[in-house]
Amino acid sequence: MRVSTDSAFNVQDIVRSIDESRTAREIVTRLANYAARFGFTTVGMGHIINPALHSEDRSKVFQLSTWTKEWVDHWMRSNVLMRDPVARYSLVVERPFRWKDAFEHSRFKDKKVEAIMREFGFADGMAFPMRTEDGPPGSVSFGASNYQLNEREIGELEIVSLHAYSKIERLFGSFPYQPPAKLTARESEVLHFVAGGKTNWEIGKVLSISEHSVRDHIRDASRKLGTCSRAHTVAVAIRLGLILP
Repeated sequence: MRVSTDSAFNVQDIVRSIDESRTAREIVTRLANYAARFGFTTVGMGHIINPALHSEDRSKVFQLSTWTKEWVDHWMRSNVLMRDPVARYSLVVERPFRWKDAFEHSRFKDKKVEAIMREFGFADGMAFPMRTEDGPPGSVSFGASNYQLNEREIGELEIVSLHAYSKIERLFGSFPYQPPAKLTARESEVLHFVAGGKTNWEIGKVLSISEHSVRDHIRDASRKLGTCSRAHTVAVAIRLGLILP
């Protein structure tokens, strides 16, 4: 149930309480309580990285949530992160998005994960991609059966989410992450769909850009990654963790 409150006061109040928090779990709890007034029932947040590429030091990687133990066990056991449509979409966009947008763009083989998510009660939600200066990409994701946010409230929730995420990163300490070549959000988005087997024409239709623009983005990404073909570009992007396989 949505609670109507003075949002300006609440943003200042929750930011202050996050600053006063001493543990990551305390921060997550306070963030979840704040989000609950908009109708959200769960929150999950953390780094989005390929475990195989960063297995040497997992102590600085964080994934925290208010999810049920059953879902956490399944999520960890089945390595859902690598096939989670919401996590994958967080890597190719920079602005907040509804889960349904990620589901619409998910690959066919990710549909099974989407169905499992729904079985565990993750029917809808909103995600906020996180980009910090020295850390790997991440996301703060809120789940709900039903919610409504206006543009101002989305902006406020994004501010609070970024503040909580950054505070937790500081608590965990510096992560040994050296970002490779800088791809633009659009280049990463295009490569995401290339990896999914879509043609330039199909990608152009999905992203509402011309087929010529799609070719240009692939060419620019190839130049930055030092690759020699479409398949090579995707393979290197996956290996470097720029997109998930």
